[in-house]
Amino acid sequence: MKYLKTRLPAEVVVADKFVGNISFKDGLVDITDPCYESDVWCAAFGKKIKAGEYSAYITVIDYPHMVQVENALDAMQLKVKVGEKVKLSDKRIMSVKIVHKDFVNANKRWILQSSNIGVDAGLCGFYNHKPDFKVDDLWGRFCDSLKHFEDTYCVCDIKPYGITVSSGFGDGCYGLFAQKEKGEIVALELRFS
Repeated sequence: MKYLKTRLPAEVVVADKFVGNISFKDGLVDITDPCYESDVWCAAFGKKIKAGEYSAYITVIDYPHMVQVENALDAMQLKVKVGEKVKLSDKRIMSVKIVHKDFVNANKRWILQSSNIGVDAGLCGFYNHKPDFKVDDLWGRFCDSLKHFEDTYCVCDIKPYGITVSSGFGDGCYGLFAQKEKGEIVALELRFS
């Protein structure tokens, strides 16, 4: 996480928070920003993994920052005086992971699969045959349907075909890591750092 060390130190780390289950019955996963179509270079479509049920986890990190309250409306909402400094929470999803239900994650080594998983809409995830949202109306309805993680602005939404999350600090290219058992991929992790 060398990129993160240049930012404020994290105060709260919630590692491997379980968020739901996803089925990959045919053992194929699309790893991409949901806005991309299947011919984009910076995604992994149809990647082979062990078929079956997967548990999905996220890692949330809080990067609080100090802000001086400049107007009465903000002061009223924060219950402070104008001019006061307050510490605001800035929670980010720093990784999303899927792990096969039969796999025991016992100190297995994570292997870099790609450093070019692109993000252009501030979202990314794992999908079993991700739908193409070619029509703007379909993309808009998809975005409107996304749920947020607890009391944050972070997207963390599981649909029958996959999981979509906010990508750390936004757009860019991120690393995809895997764990294998008997030659098959049984766990994948996208790291937004």
